[in-house]
Amino acid sequence: MTSSTYIPPYAPATPSSFNSYSISTRAGPSGVGGVSLNEEIKLSNTAKQRQLYESLADIYSIIVSLDYLEKAYLRDSITPTEYTSTCQRLITQYNSILKHEDVAASFESLDKFRAEYSLECASAIARLKVGIPATVENTTLTESSMMTPTATGSNNLHISDSTAYSSDNNNINNNGGGGQSAKAVATAIEKFITCIDALKLQFRAKDDLHPLLSDVITYANKVTTQDFEGRGKLISWLIKLNSMDVGDQLSEDDSRTFVFDLSTAYNGFNDILS
Repeated sequence: MTSSTYIPPYAPATPSSFNSYSISTRAGPSGVGGVSLNEEIKLSNTAKQRQLYESLADIYSIIVSLDYLEKAYLRDSITPTEYTSTCQRLITQYNSILKHEDVAASFESLDKFRAEYSLECASAIARLKVGIPATVENTTLTESSMMTPTATGSNNLHISDSTAYSSDNNNINNNGGGGQSAKAVATAIEKFITCIDALKLQFRAKDDLHPLLSDVITYANKVTTQDFEGRGKLISWLIKLNSMDVGDQLSEDDSRTFVFDLSTAYNGFNDILS
């Protein structure tokens, strides 16, 4: 058979079938099979489905943004203050989206979501698993030069700006160091007591305890970067809570241990203030 008469195996078998195929594909805007080529293809048929896909897309964008933020912080391309506030906001948005049951069910887990959508964002994944900014996690490594003494001149109590990690202390200087420190201490103590009371009232779900403990660590760090007894345990508990699914709850033994560790940290926090 010559090359001029050879018909490849994927071609129509007869000229008639070829002609019918050509006619159907040259239908113009009406498309193939009566489907308009100008019609938008919808991924969802209901408002509920659309909201679900938009929420998953938001999670994807948060992970990508957080990965860029982590790399920028490691390269000193962003200040600790900017990093902390932005990172905390992204983590809060991520947790807020996952509070919706439909989103959480479709999301399942961070590792599954990462694999399903081929996300190569190791830094962001690690940060989301910890659940707090690196500046909060590693506060004890922060240079003492980044902190400002209180108005009383105490060597034990220090306070910085609203994120507790910047050397820019204009807000403190304008409002008075002593008053600002007293307010920060009172708020931190309030967060400790609130979290302890929640545990004693049998609050054990992740979505109940995680924001409370996150506030404890954040506000304690606004008062001091000094390490105190039990602080490391608080970080460990926050990581544990962050690794749980939204509907998961602590066991009774875990809850009792958590109360003990939190009370120990509360006493240790008060000790460094004396």
